[in-house]
Amino acid sequence: NIAEMSVQTDQIDLDQGFGQASMTINYVTRSGTNKFHGRVYVDARNSGLFANTYAHNVSGQRRTKVIWNDFGGSLGGPIKHDKLFFFGSFSTRRIPGGLDNSDNYLTSAMQGGDYTYLGSDGASHTVNLLTLAQQYNSSSGASLPTTVNSMIASQFGAINTAVGSGSTLTTSDANINEVDWSSSAPNIYYYPTVKLDYNVSNKVRMNLAWNMTNQTQKGAYAPPFPGSGFADQGGQYHTRGYTASYGLDWDVRPTLLNQFKLGYLYN
Repeated sequence: NIAEMSVQTDQIDLDQGFGQASMTINYVTRSGTNKFHGRVYVDARNSGLFANTYAHNVSGQRRTKVIWNDFGGSLGGPIKHDKLFFFGSFSTRRIPGGLDNSDNYLTSAMQGGDYTYLGSDGASHTVNLLTLAQQYNSSSGASLPTTVNSMIASQFGAINTAVGSGSTLTTSDANINEVDWSSSAPNIYYYPTVKLDYNVSNKVRMNLAWNMTNQTQKGAYAPPFPGSGFADQGGQYHTRGYTASYGLDWDVRPTLLNQFKLGYLYN
């Protein structure tokens, strides 16, 4: 897409970053010519050359699948010989990658009310909170709950089913386990470009260019737990930005050139 690019880090004009930028990157979009020229390309890389992570090795999980596919093509040429030219390209990057996720949940014993704690004697003790509540109600006339709330019990059931899709680890807290899992999070990028060049005369030339970047990552925000029961609680990420520009070059005389540039950035 780019015919020329420069990085400027000093003596930046006021029309570049409104006098506040410390660096600018300038580029010129490729133009069409009197002959048709096109190209196609593909670049791929995969997890065959990637090592597994330490966390995956500890939890016994396989390495995350990594596949990067970059491909695209472009075409440029004349619409009217010596007068009007076009250039267009479309490229895309597709990364069917994933995310490493983890979350904590109550052990099955804790879900039933069995709370384990470290006593003053340094030993572990277990007490059933629901039984304590029942005893307290009998002695004081209070009305503390003595069974697990039905909605909470339903969530416990869904979580217990979900953690079977991941790897379960114990934690330093006897009442809490950790589940680790990988989720799909494919990234898709699009980079379309269009440019028109028009020679009004031997001294006057105009151009119009449009460049866009579009990114969509499905599964960017993983659900709280693995499995199909929580799959609809994830989210995706989407962003789009583009630049549009118009340029006019006028060769007033061999030693004098006048340029007019107008641009718009959306991000």
